[in-house]
Amino acid sequence: MFLEDLKKGGKKGVYVSNEKANMLEAVVPRFDLIRFRDYIMMGIQFIRGCPFGCEFCDVIELFGRTPRFKTTEQILKELQTLYDLGYRGHIDFVDDNFIGNKKKVKELLLALKDWTVKHKYPFYFTTEASVNLAEDDELLQLMKDVDFRYIFLGIETPENETLALNHKNQNVNKSVTIAVQKIMSYGIVCNGGFIIGFDSDSPNIARNMISCIQESGVSMAMVGLLYALPNTQLTKRLQHEKRLLQSTSESVNDFDIDQSTSGLNFVTLKSRTEIMRDFVKVLDFIYEPANYYKRVMYNGLQLKPEYKHVPSFKAWLKYLNSFRKVCWRAGFSKTTSYLYWKMVFSILLKNPKALEASVNLAAMYIHFK
Repeated sequence: MFLEDLKKGGKKGVYVSNEKANMLEAVVPRFDLIRFRDYIMMGIQFIRGCPFGCEFCDVIELFGRTPRFKTTEQILKELQTLYDLGYRGHIDFVDDNFIGNKKKVKELLLALKDWTVKHKYPFYFTTEASVNLAEDDELLQLMKDVDFRYIFLGIETPENETLALNHKNQNVNKSVTIAVQKIMSYGIVCNGGFIIGFDSDSPNIARNMISCIQESGVSMAMVGLLYALPNTQLTKRLQHEKRLLQSTSESVNDFDIDQSTSGLNFVTLKSRTEIMRDFVKVLDFIYEPANYYKRVMYNGLQLKPEYKHVPSFKAWLKYLNSFRKVCWRAGFSKTTSYLYWKMVFSILLKNPKALEASVNLAAMYIHFK
């Protein structure tokens, strides 16, 4: 519609379609137009949509409840393009739930395994998935075989009642600690998303969330306040209950930054002060240096990596320079020096294959601090 209007000399307009994009018609991105050195990773997409129905999530509203896929051939063509252009290293599958259809994902990973062996493991991968990934050993093994190293899990809350009330049934009655341990046994580091501010949060939500994060060892725990995103079932319910603070929640303005600064855009059932106290209590505890490094150490000792991708000599030099910087920033800081060197030498002695991942997590603390 836009292109037709443009041909006619149109200079402005709004173009709306109720149809979802056909992933089978997606073309290879123009990777040749970018300088790879400007990016820490490349992103590709396999799936849009999610089969689950979490009340607060806008993925199902934006992209639908029925996952739509590219073909395996399309993904391999994108990877081949990156390979032919000389890119090597980190590729992120940007899918909101990479395992939205396990059968399709396994078909892709089987073909990707053959491709990546043939090309001598030019890439390693990261993605986002639901916690039920831990229930599928075959899928985890396939991910390990093609060198998946990090995964972001939508954990949200350790409280079963809240999970059930918000229709995140795929997480109900599942131990986060056991799930993370299982995934780490395949050499994959788990990051996680958490939310505070649900109507059903218990009076002990801060303590429960801290225990969940510390016991599971999720180092990069992204904790945010609940936000009623546009068009979600949560927003529709809050509008019906006349609890939404905005007349509509159809747009995000310049002051709506993220879930840490702009959350709770509705009338809460619990005291807002109590929610904010819980939020700050969780953040203060999990990002206190000793507590963060406990989780790093746990990851370093539990992780069973068998990395396939071998960096080039030039990349190794870059990594060594980064390692030097991390050692300087973390190893000679008043707040982290003892913790950092204790972690480095402990993992060198007990599980040296996990050192790279552990140093990466320590580097992230420079940001989180």
